[in-house]
Amino acid sequence: MSNSNNKLDKNFDKALLCLEEEKYETAIKYFDKVLNQDPFLSSAYSNKAFALKQLCRIEEALEVLDTAIKINPKISGYYDNRGIVLSILGLYEEAIKSYDQALKLDSLDVLTFINKGWTLNNWGKYRKALSVLDKAIELDPTDIKAYANKAISLEKLGKFDEMVHMYNKALEINPNYSELYFDRAKALIDIGEKEKALIDINKAIEINPNEIEFYHKKGWILSELYKYDEAIECCDKIIEIDSLEPYGYFNKGSMLRLNKKYEEAIEAFNMAINLMPTEAELYYLKGRCLYELKRYKEAVKEFNKAIKFEPDISSYYYKGQALYRLKEYKKAIEAYNHALSYPQYDNYTYYFKALSLKKLERYEEAIEVFNEALKIDSKDERTLSAKGQVLNELMRYEEAIKVFDKAIRIDPKNRNAIYAKGEALAKLMRYEEAIKAFDKTIRIDPNYWKPYAKGWVYNRLAKYKNAINYFNKVIELGKAEAYTYYEIALASYNLKRYKTAIINYDKAIELGIKALDLKVSTYSTKGDCLYNIKNYEAALESYNKVIELDPANYVHYYDKAYTLDNLKRYEEALENYDKVILLNPSYSSAYINKADIFCKLKKYPKAIDCSNQALAIVTDDDAAYYNKGLALIKLQQYEEGIENLDKSIKLDPDYPYAYYYNAIALNKLKKPDLAIEYINKAIELAPKNKVYQKLYKELLNSARRS
Repeated sequence: MSNSNNKLDKNFDKALLCLEEEKYETAIKYFDKVLNQDPFLSSAYSNKAFALKQLCRIEEALEVLDTAIKINPKISGYYDNRGIVLSILGLYEEAIKSYDQALKLDSLDVLTFINKGWTLNNWGKYRKALSVLDKAIELDPTDIKAYANKAISLEKLGKFDEMVHMYNKALEINPNYSELYFDRAKALIDIGEKEKALIDINKAIEINPNEIEFYHKKGWILSELYKYDEAIECCDKIIEIDSLEPYGYFNKGSMLRLNKKYEEAIEAFNMAINLMPTEAELYYLKGRCLYELKRYKEAVKEFNKAIKFEPDISSYYYKGQALYRLKEYKKAIEAYNHALSYPQYDNYTYYFKALSLKKLERYEEAIEVFNEALKIDSKDERTLSAKGQVLNELMRYEEAIKVFDKAIRIDPKNRNAIYAKGEALAKLMRYEEAIKAFDKTIRIDPNYWKPYAKGWVYNRLAKYKNAINYFNKVIELGKAEAYTYYEIALASYNLKRYKTAIINYDKAIELGIKALDLKVSTYSTKGDCLYNIKNYEAALESYNKVIELDPANYVHYYDKAYTLDNLKRYEEALENYDKVILLNPSYSSAYINKADIFCKLKKYPKAIDCSNQALAIVTDDDAAYYNKGLALIKLQQYEEGIENLDKSIKLDPDYPYAYYYNAIALNKLKKPDLAIEYINKAIELAPKNKVYQKLYKELLNSARRS
């Protein structure tokens, strides 16, 4: 034998050994080595396909079997195995054709008839399965598998008495065959007769008290009957029979996990791992226990070990879950993607992947993934609710409301969907409908804090006291956050409770406001509050902070300039008005206020220039005409000054200063009677003003002298 053939044989033997040891990934590697040496060895393809099937890589298994058949189309077993793979894929019609091809090559192959009957059972064609299995029994009346599969057909057809008869028939062949009791127990389990199944398992144990598998199944039945302590006794019996039998510890750990005794379960799994250090499921189950104990980092390590030895959907899925809880969303998405590469994935894998995308603010992608989840289960209200919330984030409120309505129709008490619908309605300014949704949420769960945050809706409705009451309820429930105090401050500001507003803005700042727009609003409105209580220096601090946060917004410089004006820091005020104009050259108020300052500084030509610039933007601004008129009068241009002040009065007839300065100008023009009319109007508007009264007396004296 050549070295090449010897190497091929060794690799083939190693591959087969790996199959026996259920080391399927390793087996595939050895089969690949074999096929590299001999790409036309059909048996290597066939066995590789089996390993792929065991790893649930069914499509790959089918492809490899097709290659085996192409190389050697005369081996019936290949078609038989192909039928099994197609059946797993749910391609039952193709599977039957494959079995039929096998039977053309070997019409007496009992196993193919049995597998065909098995597939027909899976397909739901139980009557046809009976016919095929009868043929198997005809060929070999002693084959227990044929009777077992026929019993399944009868079970599915609801012919339970005949099913039992079938097992009885088999037991006539071998009444001491404990496996038949075992198989009948499994069938009874399938039809929900666990108590009867337990009787059969006990019979099997009576015949063969050292058969470990029987104790495994008995333990499982007991666990299904919630008799966990008895189930654990079965596991202990297994360990007593063979202390090195790892599945005794394996199943004991599983029962303890089902009984929520996670710490004890971990101990049992550790014992099993010592005996089976490469058994992936042990690490997976240990990881599940750690997950339930909220020891997520440790859980991830165990899931990684499980994946290392045998990647599967469950390990990836729960790894994703643990990473999600650790807020490692990108890594969680990677794990979910791996889970979704398996054919057994469900809608919840998509659901949590979408939630992770939502956490990363990848909203459009999240919507796509939620839609994938809904293709699997269109009535999953949890997915619908979460999708709606993402649509809210995208400001697609109308779409969101439709999705929430679907979720609510499925579960009328879905508080999250009802609350989020309220949010969407509020964003659409359908405030009354929003309040109804929030109130409904509160009726469902009075201790659910979020709907009390409807206070912000009351703020938008200018019902500020209501808003404060609801946000106080949020505080009472211990769910207050920065936004809560922000909204209370906003309501207090609108109620002109400026000191209360300042206290709440400071609380919001202390808790840390995340959104930039809210930070800007907080410092800006806090500044306004401080200004309103005439604490100008503190107001400046707030305006400086808001400028730091939002330096491109001219309004902040305007507020700062106005405050500096009140502090008589005129040059600084002018500098900030210039910044306003730089950012927004058409903002007329900046020019008007500059004109006012120039009048105070007695720089009247500049005041006139600023007023003209304002009037070039807004032709009907009373303040612009007033400042211009005042400056002209100060420059002794009385006629033009009076003309501008008259325009100001026409736009705002209730401003006494305009009448006062017109009276002064008219007096200068030697028109005391007309001047008296203007000063009378000023006194009418401000009867306690001593300056106006003094001028009136002077004008009267002047009129008498003339």
